[in-house]
Amino acid sequence: MTRGNKKLTVYPSSGALARLGATTEGDVASTLNLAIEVYATLIAYATRDIARVLRPDDWRYLADVLNSTMYMPDVDPRAQITGNVEDAHALEGRGNKWYSRDPNGRVAKLASKINEMDAIHAWAVIWAVRTFWLDPERYDLTNDEWWTIAARVGKPD
Repeated sequence: MTRGNKKLTVYPSSGALARLGATTEGDVASTLNLAIEVYATLIAYATRDIARVLRPDDWRYLADVLNSTMYMPDVDPRAQITGNVEDAHALEGRGNKWYSRDPNGRVAKLASKINEMDAIHAWAVIWAVRTFWLDPERYDLTNDEWWTIAARVGKPD
């Protein structure tokens, strides 16, 4: 899939612009373009890293329990993920659906893996799951490796 450049309207907070160093009106567009490119690159690197840490059944469980989650940029992404991971199993037993052996242990291990990540790797998890749920008809949850960069951009990783 090839995507061309798109003209978009965005409304970043003044705090976000200040943190990026966009101090004058003329700095905003070029600063935001660079920030988006850098962030996308960091997410791609982090996604490749965590592919070696998370198993396919972990990704499927994450997609299940993070569906419809509203993410807050000022809250630690690890806490946002692990809260859902732990609560979905403790309150609803959802780990039983994705982990045939030792669901309690596997959910605890997944939460531990997420907590050991740095923030950019945790955001990469969120972006992968978010991408799945933005277009769930595009992917088969149980058979596709939808969490990979290759699945998102339509070419080998």
